[in-house]
Amino acid sequence: MLKEFLLMKKCLKPASVNKIIDACIDEFNINDKIVIYKKDKEEIYVARSIIIRESMYEKLEDMRQKYGISITKLINIAIKEGISKYDNSKK
Repeated sequence: MLKEFLLMKKCLKPASVNKIIDACIDEFNINDKIVIYKKDKEEIYVARSIIIRESMYEKLEDMRQKYGISITKLINIAIKEGISKYDNSKK
């Protein structure tokens, strides 16, 4: 996923990483296709800090309360969905 994200960032040079993440969150809506996989015990988790607009945080917080999915996972899913939409638009 990082490879695809970096490629998308390279293609959208004037956009910052935070703006791309904001756009992914803004377009993100949970649907029936969302599948959350269990993390391997040996998988390393690295926390990162990002700055997002307050309205995006509020949207994520609402989704967290409604679906019981952590904000971190919601952001990761939003980025993955955003990358998929970007890839599909390039075809």
